[in-house]
Amino acid sequence: MTLLWFKSKFLSVLILVNLGFAAAADRFEGAAAVLQPRTGHTATLLPDGRVLFEGGFAKCSGCLRESEVYDPSTGLIEKVGGPRPSRRHHSATLMADGRVLIAGGDIGEENSKTAEIFDPASGKFLLVGEMSRGRSRHTALLLKDGRVLVVDSRSSIEVFDPVTQSFRVIEVFGGSAPYSRGLMISDDRIFYADEGSAGTFTLDGRIAQLLSYRLSWILDSHSMILLPDQSVLIAGGLEFIEGPFYFSPMILTNTKSTALVDLSSRTSGNGPKMLSGRSAHSATVLMDGRVLIAGGDGRNDRTPSSSEFFDSGIRRFISGPSLAFQRNGHSATFLRDGRVLIAGGVEGEVVSDAEFFVPDVLPATLQVLSQDGQAAVLHAGTGRFVGAGDRAATGDVVEVYARGISSGLIAPRVSIGGKMAEVLYFGTAPGLDGVQQINVRIPEKCAPGADVPLWILDQERPSQVVKIGVRE
Repeated sequence: MTLLWFKSKFLSVLILVNLGFAAAADRFEGAAAVLQPRTGHTATLLPDGRVLFEGGFAKCSGCLRESEVYDPSTGLIEKVGGPRPSRRHHSATLMADGRVLIAGGDIGEENSKTAEIFDPASGKFLLVGEMSRGRSRHTALLLKDGRVLVVDSRSSIEVFDPVTQSFRVIEVFGGSAPYSRGLMISDDRIFYADEGSAGTFTLDGRIAQLLSYRLSWILDSHSMILLPDQSVLIAGGLEFIEGPFYFSPMILTNTKSTALVDLSSRTSGNGPKMLSGRSAHSATVLMDGRVLIAGGDGRNDRTPSSSEFFDSGIRRFISGPSLAFQRNGHSATFLRDGRVLIAGGVEGEVVSDAEFFVPDVLPATLQVLSQDGQAAVLHAGTGRFVGAGDRAATGDVVEVYARGISSGLIAPRVSIGGKMAEVLYFGTAPGLDGVQQINVRIPEKCAPGADVPLWILDQERPSQVVKIGVRE
């Protein structure tokens, strides 16, 4: 722990900053929790630090009807929502107001077009407007204006508006590509990858095909993740290999193959082979830039108990520690203290066990700096804190000081009063090692008050909630 004087032109305040400390080694540790057995579920980190487990199934006979909220700091589990229509392979997206949009998935034997919102404050779910058609195994991405983009092919996307609580279809030109996987790469561009091409599209209907490529394997049950060096890593999935004998049929198995798509040079190529063939695994970018690849179906249908890391600096996979429990089809939730919560999945049968990945060096926890209830949010260029006695007006620019934000392509978002604020600047705070500064504009439609909530969204990790004062 280190003490930093947070100085400004008019005042100084002592802020305690955790710059990270060494752990024993990269390792997996069992979590003190017994969740309902789940696979095909979602696990969403909430602003209060808890994790919402929604949907999935435990047996072939049907889906789970009860949701759970798990607190990693205490190990406590709470059932929420009560019995509801069950779904699996759906999407769950944390919105600017702290609620979670649950959309689509499989209900029974059909793809569902229904959607609902979970409110952490009440623990209840609310049905909202339906999508234009049923969707399953799709992608749902939070946009900078607070809406949610839903995509499962380039020609069929729609956007959910949390104000009207309804979906609107957006026509995208460039043809259909079934089973495209979407990935947010900037505030206004979405990356897609399918069987034969990769590119970007925007919400005004523009398709920019970056490149065409031919993969030696099937893009199914693979992972796709944005790296800090402006490239996309596509890893694992399924491929056909020759049988053991001359006249044997081709065998479908899990692949070690990867591909790297460079967004800046618009090139792609085969990446290094993974150490184990995997599908239905998880891939998580850690604070040090490594990608944790965990679990998944292995070759000969054996689930690997090991993990591995992709090091983008040397473009190699490196062996990682063994999981406490073998699993595939699990969830991996990146917590704001730098750990990764691995939960559920299948190994012979659906499992209920959860575990944490703990990196060898624990990074600074993602949070807005605060001291004695005063958040480190200042009127821009003045050194005055924004609070109940010195409120910011809608449209004003404020400086937010934080720590633990990852260094990726996408700037962090800031929610103020349940609205996404316009980010004007993000970088290292001048003269403050380990502290980051975000300059944002108070949203015009932000409701005034003495305790308006503010929190940061870094990729899919929310910080804690602090309060500021806002006037009209």
